[in-house]
Amino acid sequence: MEGVDMSAYFESISLKGFAQWMKVQAEEELLHAMRKSRNHRKM
Repeated sequence: MEGVDMSAYFESISLKGFAQWMKVQAEEELLHAMRKSRNHRKM
């Protein structure tokens, strides 16, 4: 999960706002992937 890694990196260099934003982006991408996978299985 690149987004989570980038969030951790931003946190490590004290860019907490960027870290939080990247964490939210990673969570959204995970949800999209899960929905796509679930919809694909219904076909």
